[in-house]
Amino acid sequence: MQPQPRRFLKTQLATLACLLTGLTALGQAHKTDEARIVADLIDRLPQAKTQHAAEISIRPSGICGGVEKPSIYHHPLHDPSVSTIDYALGLPTLAEGEKLFLAFSIGLSDGAKLTNREDGVAFSVRLNGESIFRQAHRKNEWAAHAIDISSYAGKPTTLTLAVDSLKNSSYDWAVWGEPAILKLSPPGFPPRKKGPVSGVIFAKRPAHEPRTMMVNDQRHLVQPANDSVSAWCPVYFETGKLEPPPTVAWPSGETIIAHFPHQLVIDQIACEQVIPIAGEFIPLAMKVRNAGRGHYTQQNTKFFIVTGTNPLPSKFVPHLAPGEEAILRWRWKCPPEPKTIEMYTPFPGGLATHKFKTYTGQPPGKPITLQNDRMRIDFVPGKNGYEYARIHGRDGGDWFELGVWAPLASVTDSAETTTFSPRDIKISENNNCQFATFIHDTDRWAASVEVILPKNSRPMRILHQFKAKVDGPLFRATGPSIHLGDGTFGAAKSWGLFPGLEFLSGPEPSSNPRDLAPPNNNRVTPHPNKITAPFMAVTVSPESKLPPTASGFYYSPDSLNGRAQAGIDSPRLLPSKPLSLSLTWDPGQKWDGRLSLPTAHYASPNQPALANSHHLALSIPSIPTHAPEYPGDSFQPYPAEAGQSFSIRAELSVTSGNALRAFGEWITHRGGLPEPNPPPRSFTDEMALCRTGFLETVRGDRPGTFRHCIDWASNPSAGFNLLLWLDGLITGHADSRDTAVAATEPMSGDQLVSPSLTHILRWELPFHYGRLAEGIETLDRRITALAASQHPDGGWRQPRLSGKHARLGQAGDAVSGTVARQTMDLLRHARITGSSASLKSGLKALGFLNSFALPRGSQMWECPMYQPDILAAAYAVAANHDAWRCTGEEHYLSEAIRWAETGVPFIYLWTLPAKPMMLGATIPVFGSTFFSHSWLGVPVQWCGLVYSYHVWQLQETLGARTGLAKRLAKRSDLGFTPADWQRIVRYITVSAMHQQFTDGDKIGTYPDSIVDFEKKMPAFINPEDIMANVLLLNGHNPDIKTIRLGQAEQTVTISSAAKIQTKMDNESLAIEFDYYPGQPVHFLVNRIQPKAVSVNGKPLPRVKHAPDRNAGWWQPDNSDRVYITTPHQTTKGLLEISF
Repeated sequence: MQPQPRRFLKTQLATLACLLTGLTALGQAHKTDEARIVADLIDRLPQAKTQHAAEISIRPSGICGGVEKPSIYHHPLHDPSVSTIDYALGLPTLAEGEKLFLAFSIGLSDGAKLTNREDGVAFSVRLNGESIFRQAHRKNEWAAHAIDISSYAGKPTTLTLAVDSLKNSSYDWAVWGEPAILKLSPPGFPPRKKGPVSGVIFAKRPAHEPRTMMVNDQRHLVQPANDSVSAWCPVYFETGKLEPPPTVAWPSGETIIAHFPHQLVIDQIACEQVIPIAGEFIPLAMKVRNAGRGHYTQQNTKFFIVTGTNPLPSKFVPHLAPGEEAILRWRWKCPPEPKTIEMYTPFPGGLATHKFKTYTGQPPGKPITLQNDRMRIDFVPGKNGYEYARIHGRDGGDWFELGVWAPLASVTDSAETTTFSPRDIKISENNNCQFATFIHDTDRWAASVEVILPKNSRPMRILHQFKAKVDGPLFRATGPSIHLGDGTFGAAKSWGLFPGLEFLSGPEPSSNPRDLAPPNNNRVTPHPNKITAPFMAVTVSPESKLPPTASGFYYSPDSLNGRAQAGIDSPRLLPSKPLSLSLTWDPGQKWDGRLSLPTAHYASPNQPALANSHHLALSIPSIPTHAPEYPGDSFQPYPAEAGQSFSIRAELSVTSGNALRAFGEWITHRGGLPEPNPPPRSFTDEMALCRTGFLETVRGDRPGTFRHCIDWASNPSAGFNLLLWLDGLITGHADSRDTAVAATEPMSGDQLVSPSLTHILRWELPFHYGRLAEGIETLDRRITALAASQHPDGGWRQPRLSGKHARLGQAGDAVSGTVARQTMDLLRHARITGSSASLKSGLKALGFLNSFALPRGSQMWECPMYQPDILAAAYAVAANHDAWRCTGEEHYLSEAIRWAETGVPFIYLWTLPAKPMMLGATIPVFGSTFFSHSWLGVPVQWCGLVYSYHVWQLQETLGARTGLAKRLAKRSDLGFTPADWQRIVRYITVSAMHQQFTDGDKIGTYPDSIVDFEKKMPAFINPEDIMANVLLLNGHNPDIKTIRLGQAEQTVTISSAAKIQTKMDNESLAIEFDYYPGQPVHFLVNRIQPKAVSVNGKPLPRVKHAPDRNAGWWQPDNSDRVYITTPHQTTKGLLEISF
């Protein structure tokens, strides 16, 4: 596994490797102090007491001035202005020569906009109420500090980190970088002569010395509260080679150089099989982690496991960087009789132990079986009752074992974990269903389970009921607990889906730090509000692979580079066709009669348990009050009372097909998509609200300009002009029309077709307003350059990034999102202009795009490349839809539907009470910004609105072709009808309308993101995306309409903003058109040589120059394009071209 971002307190000093001026370089025989972390304040944040903050959270990669540091994000309120974090610490005693330092950096996070209004913050530190540090800060850069706190050693201590918002809290994005207490112990031993060394230099800045310390040309800012006193500055370093000693700007000051030792710990030992069979070889595993801040390089430490009295052969750990871990594995033949196995392994400072049971391979009786045409479940008897069940899926004429259900039920309270193994299971059936029920009592709990398997293909229903017999805390009651692949295909898989959190292709693991830094990457038991649909699934198929043994940090089998290491062939039998097992539930179920939201468990593979399988489970109580989301989180166990009952209801399904097909079946079985919320405003009122947003809230500071977001830079925008123009045409509002005209007239050709400030609209303005030739000819040049940048395989490659973007992805790699928008542009240009060159380049690019399985990587201005991304789905839908509109080839329409389906897991398909923003809210990516800011459970509606706009265009095509739509729906995974896709668009748009500001200084805009489906977070975005979708839902499609006539190279293309219908024979082309009354209508016709043109039977003059907004038709020299502008129309019109 790869190093975590906070493994060795990496700072701006990437390769500092030696002592200060005049000292011997590290790596030689000089003794340095040994530095140990006494208290990592980031790790201890969950146990700290916090007060008066808008937000306090861990940022594994906090960024100030482009420099990353593991951080605590600390945003104070305006009133009260001081926010605190209190730590209760026991500081160690010190021997002679030892010191204690509190080291930290302070800064304002990148992205904080510091105008004259923002006054910054004041950071302060107190120990036992005594102030030891205070510093005002108003810069997007780090300032490092260290304080000698040796006088507090050996005492119980309250450490307080405080941030004061001063006069206001605007953009007070305060961060504490690498806050920790370090103990320095001289003299240490010499560092190794080989291998990386990490450590820290404490340099004391003498009074009145310069405030900037330079070490090896790296700048370190020291900001003492009082320039007349000395100040310590910590500089962390990491080196893998010897270097000349660095120079320091104040060499007269005291310096302490210390190295970090490594610390190998055993986190876990386990049997990798949930149901190990007695007498067989079973897999055992050990997780070893370097918990120190120094590198482990010796590779001479032996680790072994003892089972009974026999140690297994020793194994050695490879080089481990700080925070890295390694899994050591053994295969061990266990005793032939079922028993409880105790295994242990000694290590410095402790003893790791683990117990597990083995089970008989020859059950004492027949299993109790329920089955229908899709699934079979066998409850397996043992000496102690029925302890587990095996789950099978229909694979042709055979049954394929998908996994085990173990335990059948369990409860963890203050005493122990109780697993329920009934002695008897009662079975029965009626005409529709088969039933299995059992009851098991202990002295503390009673449990009953009812399993109902319909005889048709509907899901198996499972009801767990628990009853407390004594008062006491309830930590966990587990319902269905499914381990896919246990003892069979193991960690191999083809798909994994947990909507809102995980969208996995091939063997890539869940909870991947590739997309989100620890601890936020942990999605095993997520907060229920992060789940967009209560559904979990894993797919196994003939192509399923095991994870590669050395995959690398950026590994994705669904990337260009990742295909070279797609995985390892499974040594076990795989099914002959894809099979998916899914677990679903109702999040609104009242599990104690009052509380809802049971806890979901998803691990694929189950790395947290060192299990060679995939885990899907459901439990109570709920996160976060009564159960932790992350290990170490504080929570209050549920106070169960004697006689109190609890329940968990779930459904289990086996689907022939991938996880998306299983997702579609779940939607069907629950009665289809839910009813949309009603919009909060009428069409007229929404148009007025958007109009106010454009004309007032995001109006620019120069004539004809606007802002993308409130307080952002002013620029012209063709898309905004178009929306105001349409508003004027539809509602008759003069201000909108006049503003659009005044802003459009001075535009250059490039500006007419520029996507400036917009997410959705591009190139439409000249088709609606005029100046069509000017805009199209500019666009031609842009598209020609785009096609010229293509790789020979049709795709594009990710360029090398620098600075804070460098870690977002691999240079030279590609995923769907790094090529989807370019492909969309090429094929859109081919569609509206009839360009055969653009079509050829676009179809080549589309072949490259469609080779990927999932939408990823369309937001690399801040987001990691490989995380699932709804924008990539949106662009891929548009690209394939236009390919179909260009060629008529049905498989492109199938691909458009496939990509549309991959966007659905990003959309909330359920809602909490009194949360109108929730249904239809969209998660932008299943990951982060710069690995640190999580987007899980944080909707970003503009991304969903881009998706819904392109999905609407697709459904319009399908809705006009009923037979084709039915045929394609039957072949697709979700099986959506055009009405279903319309409902998806309505969900997203109505959620966005609920997010929109209706008054105040933000009127008409909507937030970049929302928290808890209520709190609106900056930036505040213009209403383009909302207005474009509202227009669609009310019969006004801003898109360019195109009809293609003929075949191959002789195809005639007609494009216009008007609704058009055509008839063509060998001598003429007739175009019926419908546009808003009182306006000219503009056409681009390709591959035709007119002799005459008429409108409504009246000749239209041929003009010598582009007609712009004046009536006439014009054909440039040596061109097969014709630009036509009709006179102002009051009704529908007929355009006739003879040739």
